[in-house]
Amino acid sequence: MIEVRSGTRRFTLVELLCAMAVLLILMAVLFQFLGSADRAWRVSEAGAGVHQSAQILFDIVTRDLQSAVFSDEPGRQIPFYVGSNAGADELIPYLGFVATTDPPPDSNEDSKRLVEVHYKCRRTSGTAAQYPYWFRRSIVPDKNAAGVLNPNWDFFGNPTGGPFADASCGTVEQVVYGVTSLAFVCYDRGGNTLANTACASALPAAVRVTVTLFDPALMDAPEPARAATYRTFSKLIFLGRQ
Repeated sequence: MIEVRSGTRRFTLVELLCAMAVLLILMAVLFQFLGSADRAWRVSEAGAGVHQSAQILFDIVTRDLQSAVFSDEPGRQIPFYVGSNAGADELIPYLGFVATTDPPPDSNEDSKRLVEVHYKCRRTSGTAAQYPYWFRRSIVPDKNAAGVLNPNWDFFGNPTGGPFADASCGTVEQVVYGVTSLAFVCYDRGGNTLANTACASALPAAVRVTVTLFDPALMDAPEPARAATYRTFSKLIFLGRQ
C-alpha cells in the first residue's frame, strides 16, 4: 500500500492563542475608535442645538430692543428699566421696557401695538424654583381677550419704572431652555455702562447680551457631561434712533 501524507500544517495551540490575542486587540482599538467617533458626533449635535437656541434668543431680543420706545416728557414718560443680572429671583426682570410689537394671541383684537416687555430667567433649580434654566419673555398688552383694560399696563407717565420692577406681567412665553448664565449690559451714547435696577435717563444706545447655554437633553446627566456642552455667546445690539 502507498501511504499518503498530507502537506497541510496544523496550527499549534500557542499560535491560536496568539492569533486570538491579536484579534482581540484589534477589536478593542476598533471599538474605542467607534466610541470616540460617537461621542464626537453627540457633542457636535448638541453644539448645533445650543447654537440654534442662542440664535433664537438673540433674534427675539434684537427684534424687541430695536422697536423699544422711550419718552422723558413730563407726564408722558415711557421708561426703560435696566434690571438686575444677579439672577436668583425671576420675579425681578433682567430688562423691562415698552416696544411697538404685536400683542400676544390671547389679547383683544383691538389692543394697541404698544406693549410692556419683560425678560426673566431663573438660572438655578433651587428651593421652590419655577421654570429653572428657562429664558422667559412676558408681554403685557393694554387689553385682555375680553377687551377689558389690563391693570398691569401701567407704564405711561411712570418715570420710576415701578411697572417693571415687580412681578406684574401678562402672557409669558418660555423661549429658550438650558440657560445657565444670562446678562444684559446697557450702554449710553458715550459708551458708559448704565446702572442696574434703575431706569435709564434716555434710551440706551446699545445693549450687550451674554448667555451661556447647555444641551437640554443632558439636563439629568452628570455635571461633567453637561458642562462639555456649555457654550457662551455674546451679541451687541444697537437700538433705534438716538
